[in-house]
Amino acid sequence: MKFVRTAALTATLCLAGAGAALAGDLRFEDFWIAETPPGAMATAGFAVIANAGDAQVAITGAESSACKRIEFHRTETTDGVAKMVRQDQLPVPAAAELVLAPGGAHLMLIGPEALHAGERVAVTFQLEGGEKVTQEAEVRARGGAKQDDAHQH
Repeated sequence: MKFVRTAALTATLCLAGAGAALAGDLRFEDFWIAETPPGAMATAGFAVIANAGDAQVAITGAESSACKRIEFHRTETTDGVAKMVRQDQLPVPAAAELVLAPGGAHLMLIGPEALHAGERVAVTFQLEGGEKVTQEAEVRARGGAKQDDAHQH
């Protein structure tokens, strides 16, 4: 009986550890948010999110005090017309990267406060299973082809 309890306790601790490792497996690189022009109703956020773990991690939500809400979008182009399609989550594949970039998947900050180049903005991401991870993004001026492509807000 002692073995069964020990095995059950070990299994519980392993499962708890597996959940805790999810946020630790994610690394946010080059995380930035586009500066807001006066009166902007939205702006976009971009990053490379690397998952060093051996399981996919799903980002199911995000929030920041710098805006009213954050949505996940991807840009689809059909017959030369680009449109944004809202996504329920951002899956980050195991041992791979998810690229959030202009013209592709990105964060959409709705109702942002005035954001100026050089400022830093904290964004809290919710992961599937309830874990949260907070990262800081740099606010950058728009203007470079690398940053903007054809994606304007």
